[in-house]
Order: sequence, then C-alpha cells, then structure tokens
Amino acid sequence: MTDILVVAEIVGGQVKKPTFAAIAFARDAAKAAGGSFAILAIGAGLDAAAKELSAFGASKVIVAEDATIKGYTTEVFAPTAAAVAKGGFGIVVTAATINGRDLAPRVAAKLGAGYAPDISGFKAEGGKLAYKRPMYAGNAYGWLTVETAIAVVSVRPTEFTAAERERRREPDREGRRAEGRRGGEPRVPRLRDGQERAPRAHRGQGHRRRRPLDQEQFEAC
Repeated sequence: MTDILVVAEIVGGQVKKPTFAAIAFARDAAKAAGGSFAILAIGAGLDAAAKELSAFGASKVIVAEDATIKGYTTEVFAPTAAAVAKGGFGIVVTAATINGRDLAPRVAAKLGAGYAPDISGFKAEGGKLAYKRPMYAGNAYGWLTVETAIAVVSVRPTEFTAAERERRREPDREGRRAEGRRGGEPRVPRLRDGQERAPRAHRGQGHRRRRPLDQEQFEAC
C-alpha cells in the first residue's frame, strides 16, 4: 500500500489548472497501489483554495499557511513538502510546470528519493509503479521504476485529463507549519567555526584609482 502526496500549485489564492492533472494521476495511482492520496497547499490566504481542493476525493487536505509567504520560493516549499512527505507518503507528486520542475528535484534531494520527471503515463508492475516518460527530445518513450523508499514524480499536465470533482464528504483538513526561510527574512550566510564574514565594500572602498601615465612613463612602457 502506497499513499501519495500531491503538492498543489496555488497563485494568488487560486489553484492552477496543472494541479488537477497531478490530482488525476494521484487518484488513479493510489487505486493501483492500494493506497490513498492527500493534497498539500502551501502559501497565504488558502481558505478558498483548500475548499476547492477538498472536492476531489483526497483523504485529507494539508494546509501550510503563513501570511509571510508571498509566492513560490524553494526555501519554503521544498523543506515544507519534504517534512510533510516524511509523514508516511511513498510518492510525492507535482505538476511539471516551471515551479513544479524546480521544486520536485529539490524535494527528492531532501528525502534522498529517486525522481521520475515529466511522466506521461504509469502502470502497476510487480507491486510497484513504472513511469512512462519521453526520451531523446520526445522521439521515443521509455519506462522507469524508482527503487528508493519514496519516489518524487512530476506529471505532464497535457498527458493526464484534469480530475473532476467528486460528490463525497469533505476530507479532513490538517494544518502544518511552513518550513524554511520566508521571503521577508534576510539570508544568513553559513560560516564554518572560527570564520568571520568580511565587511562588504562600499563604492570607493578597496579600489585605488589609477593615475594617468605621464609622457616618460608612457614611453618606458
């Protein structure tokens, strides 16, 4: 049994359409793997998005809401998704959008997980899922399996029919703390023990203005 986590893509409080393709994959893959799927929403002002996401048959909608999150940043989304995934999920799914393709490998690295990018299909094989993806600039297709305990997958939105709403009871809503550095927080450099960060030079400091060569110096050159 494998449970699946879909990381929703939300902009301005609205769920982006590619997320529904990722949900469609998760719903079908969960049935094939004998598990369930949940949806993770990260950001600020997520009430409307969470309500919309609750209509697609997920076992629960996990909301990591923080008013300081102004948009997608890897410093927040990657550690948050990885922390949630460690709660018993075997597959983490994003849509293969610009943000999704940026996020998925970072989550895989934090989890020590294998990554199946840009998949266009899947099949159940020997108790595991095999993923279909394009190769050689789309001139061929191949199948791959992920051998790590957790798999991270990005789904091509054009290859999966967007999920439709289901008439079921609303799933449980779970609140989580967003991890990582917020957009308004300064980046703190990591230094080794005993190291000190050199002060940043201002304009005019650390730069000597060269004097023009006189005639004798010019001829000597």
